[in-house]
Amino acid sequence: MTGLLKMEFRRLFKSFFFWAYPVIIVVLLIINKLSVNEKQDEIALTVVLELSTNILYIAMIVCGILMVSFWSKEDKHGYTKNILGNVSGRHILTIVKLITSTCVMLFYSVFNFIYCFVSYKIEFEKMVKTYRVYLYPESADLMPKGFEDRWISREQYDLETAEYFNRTIHRYLLMVLVGLVIMALIVLLYELLRSATFAYVMVILVSTKFIENLVLNLVALITDKIDPVAQNLLFTQFMYFDEYASVGEEMNPGLPLWTFLVRNIIYLAVLATSAILISKKKDSV
Repeated sequence: MTGLLKMEFRRLFKSFFFWAYPVIIVVLLIINKLSVNEKQDEIALTVVLELSTNILYIAMIVCGILMVSFWSKEDKHGYTKNILGNVSGRHILTIVKLITSTCVMLFYSVFNFIYCFVSYKIEFEKMVKTYRVYLYPESADLMPKGFEDRWISREQYDLETAEYFNRTIHRYLLMVLVGLVIMALIVLLYELLRSATFAYVMVILVSTKFIENLVLNLVALITDKIDPVAQNLLFTQFMYFDEYASVGEEMNPGLPLWTFLVRNIIYLAVLATSAILISKKKDSV
């Protein structure tokens, strides 16, 4: 399997599409950096794309489409049939798909991480130069006129900033885990039907939460209850991970971090195992 993995990664690295996404991220960072000036008060690109956990959906979609395209070309050009004679079963190829898609998702996640947190720094510079409300002088009297009520001590600012970044990083890492779960789901769907078109559509629908919202709406329509289901689905479970989640008119404390982690590890294990078992089943037919 090691030789097969090396071959797969070598072919991936030679693919133009594989490098297109990281290049786009770097270009966006350069554009964002060049847009910093003392009169800048427009909505930054990072706001348009929202925060790190949200633009990660783009990485999921790109990674899913890249991998499905890669696998379908292997089937179309006979690569899969040729390689089957050198492995002990079709499930080995499925395991390779799971490993390569996981690595690509992690690789793209790193670029998203770099983009988002560099963008935070750039956005901070814009806010300082434009509004002068984040300079945090020694007292509120020294704040620019009209912004006295926004003053906080440097100690409080450092504490709040550290808490915010820690929360954001933890949330981001959990979203990366969700991305790995989606990649396992895409491998399962592709192994099930071997249809690139179907897999493309499912990548977009799952990554953009369309399928999830459809399920939630159907559950709400049938039972008038949606909260128990939402706690266990991929993306909506984030509202329960938050420190406080709005449910109706009440504010309820979110679920502990470990429940989110364990749940998604179970998702990942079940989906990956199902994909491997489907491959073995096809070998026996």
